[in-house]
Amino acid sequence: MAEPRLTKVYINAATPVEIEPGVTIRPGRYPATKQELAVPSFGGRTVWTDPEYLVELAEAQIITGSASNPAFVSTEYNVTKLVHEGQLTLMSFVKHCGHDWNVLHARQREVD
Repeated sequence: MAEPRLTKVYINAATPVEIEPGVTIRPGRYPATKQELAVPSFGGRTVWTDPEYLVELAEAQIITGSASNPAFVSTEYNVTKLVHEGQLTLMSFVKHCGHDWNVLHARQREVD
């Protein structure tokens, strides 16, 4: 079985977002992982699954929910549905060619 293809992305919450019942995150930008799985297809080609978006949250990033548990350190959440619904947006970083130094500019993008 092939290893998953993992890409670093950022997820942006413009307002508080309930990511699962009883767990709400604060507005802000969160590092996340875009995960795609390899699936063998006819003819020996590899096809990649639709991406899933995973975010690992620490206690300080959560307004309500798991953070009230004294043993809570961090938990990974699948936020794919929230990205597709537009409650969370993806942020990508692009190199700006107009400078003599490498500058990264964030831009929000929509997901199909």
